[in-house]
Amino acid sequence: MSIIHNLSKGITLNTEQQKFVSLVAQGRSCCLVGAAGTGKTTAVKEAINKLLAEKTIPTIIAPTGTPNNPKLIQGLEGIVGCAFTRKAVANLKANFPDTLHPHCLTIHALLEFAPVTYDAISDDGALVTTMRFEPQRNRINPLPPELTTIIIEESSMVGTDLFKQLMDAIKHPVQLVFLGDINQLSPVFGDAILGYKLLELPAVVLTQVYRQALESPIIRLAHRILSGKQILYPEVSTEEKDGGQWQVEDKLKILNWKPKTSEVQAELTTIAYLKREYLNGNYDPLNDMVICPFNKHFGTINLAKGIAKFIDEKHNTHPTEVISGFVKKYFAIGDLVLYKNEEYIITKINKNALYRGKILPDDIHIFDRFGNIQGRRDTKDSTDVFSKDNLPKSADEIINSIIAHAEEEVTDNASHVIYLTKPEAVEAYLNEGLTKEQISSGDTKDFLLQFQGADKDTLSETISIDSRGAVNNLTLAYATTCHKAQGLESKRVFIVTHKCHNILLNREWLYTAITRAKETLTILCERDLFVGGINKQQIKGTTLEEKAEYFKGKQLNRTSLVANDTNS
Repeated sequence: MSIIHNLSKGITLNTEQQKFVSLVAQGRSCCLVGAAGTGKTTAVKEAINKLLAEKTIPTIIAPTGTPNNPKLIQGLEGIVGCAFTRKAVANLKANFPDTLHPHCLTIHALLEFAPVTYDAISDDGALVTTMRFEPQRNRINPLPPELTTIIIEESSMVGTDLFKQLMDAIKHPVQLVFLGDINQLSPVFGDAILGYKLLELPAVVLTQVYRQALESPIIRLAHRILSGKQILYPEVSTEEKDGGQWQVEDKLKILNWKPKTSEVQAELTTIAYLKREYLNGNYDPLNDMVICPFNKHFGTINLAKGIAKFIDEKHNTHPTEVISGFVKKYFAIGDLVLYKNEEYIITKINKNALYRGKILPDDIHIFDRFGNIQGRRDTKDSTDVFSKDNLPKSADEIINSIIAHAEEEVTDNASHVIYLTKPEAVEAYLNEGLTKEQISSGDTKDFLLQFQGADKDTLSETISIDSRGAVNNLTLAYATTCHKAQGLESKRVFIVTHKCHNILLNREWLYTAITRAKETLTILCERDLFVGGINKQQIKGTTLEEKAEYFKGKQLNRTSLVANDTNS
């Protein structure tokens, strides 16, 4: 079976874009790199269309995966778009024909990663069971031979170890197309495979920044940072205004901290500023992005709690205290959360009948997001465990009480079952005029079935978690680190930096954070720190050739180490 795909009409490609389209249409492996606004999306879309229109691609003979979780679909052409994150996969779908959307997958989904348990011996000699995720597609069970083209989006996020696992699952000739921006941050673990492939494959570099892109002060700022230039360009006023604001445009604000602003002061001021913007309609916590270098201290954890707190205050809602082992977390229906590096919205929170520990607070006290008691619930059924009659009388009773409570708390189950739904599904709810309360009162899938035109894929996007380990991995997503934000975009982005973050600030970090913004950008920073970060580089050089030399040096060094190991 062959599907006919038509080229887009009325698209004019520059010379570099035409070269990339030609390479892909010929079935050659290659790289496409370019900074923000250089037209990568346009080039990729045209290349895929021409490949499908002019080259005969085998169709998948046998489907892979399971009936409820298909991977490669029988009868579809053997071309796959994959990426490290699901958000990047969503970007791929914008370039792929609708018929091939099922073949846009994360690399982990393509390789069918699944939990595998192992028996191991602990330090004290006891037999313990451990679990880790491993690819089910490997040398023994390779990907089907009809898969002839793999396009890897945001390949600057794909580490060399993950790419090796992908190659282990391929036992036939395959066309590999690497897309990305080498100016962005490296993966959390290992080097970006894109850097090494630039040395091995034909590489097309998009350098022309399109006029519509340059109309954005965000894109102009990003390119000035890449070139190492000062960020105060002539068309923007440098006069200090409003207590430290030193650069103002309609779509770009850079706000400077006052001298000697402490971490605590900066954190409280940031939350107060976001609260004001939220109340004025200039900040949407569910859709806008707050980026901070650190997780702890003055970082994303406390910022996210502070944001959730002023959301609670506006809607007069209170979070539920969820106990998982010795950890206590505070969540509410409607929260934007991060689970296994994916964004979800909490649509329901129920008590867990399997939980064996004590649930003290939720029935008695009202908490804020930081676990501070805000008041008492008026419940006749609840028993105050802190009443005088229940207090231990002796030291032995105190110790025994603590031990008993600890044993009860450390259970495999959390105190509540938390239901998570993909944001796009919840958006469907709200578009139908349903409130969050109505959403939480029934089953998500039943609601979705009532929506005309609801994406069937979203029906499987509601999951529930109730184990201690799963809940411990659940975090509020109102603020994120730059590494976690890679591959994501938002209409409005707020970047928060302070002198305490100096160790992580460099040109790649600033460029990556800035290019997450599509329309408006606000930066809270220290002027000297921000400018100093521009002069620090993770990968030296401003041109592609200079950056490729960096990876060439690492590659030669790695070869040398391997040779030494062999000789020894």
